Amino acid sequence: MSQQRWLLVGVGLAFGASNVIAISMLGRNQSGLPKFNLPVGQYSSYSIDVFKSGETQSYNIKHRMHDPKIVEEVRTIKKPSGLFGKGKSDTYILKQSPVGDEFNQSSVRSSELTAKQIACIEAGGSGKNTGRLVGSAVGSAAAPTLTGVPILGPFLAGAASMFGMNKGAEIGSQMAKDFKDC
Repeated sequence: MSQQRWLLVGVGLAFGASNVIAISMLGRNQSGLPKFNLPVGQYSSYSIDVFKSGETQSYNIKHRMHDPKIVEEVRTIKKPSGLFGKGKSDTYILKQSPVGDEFNQSSVRSSELTAKQIACIEAGGSGKNTGRLVGSAVGSAAAPTLTGVPILGPFLAGAASMFGMNKGAEIGSQMAKDFKDC
């Protein structure tokens, strides 16, 4: 074998050995710290401070069962805007409620959909399929101009068709939802 192959084999073995050593070190967990079994809930938090003085160690543990007192829910809604959906508009919704207020928290809402939500889902799916069909036609129409590119032509033609399908699906879905006032 040539020197270049021996060098590549050596680098590969060194890389593999370093990964095995790192994983075995992480698996041992020999930090010297005791393991604390604190009650942890959905809204609890704790912090542990370790103080070392010579041979002795002392620990300061702060534990709160209902931390935070207020739960924030931030939702970002991104909608295409502008000509053919090229621009993006962001809408931010911030909702605050006290912990334990199941009525206002979205994680505990019922899983049943309203008639309007069902209509919006159906409109989005229908618009997505129609938009994908129109987008594939536009992308396929642009494909013959790209096949003339040397070496990359067939790849670019397929990519243009796929890009047209994906963008058409996004725009069609959003347009259908906008018409249904979703």
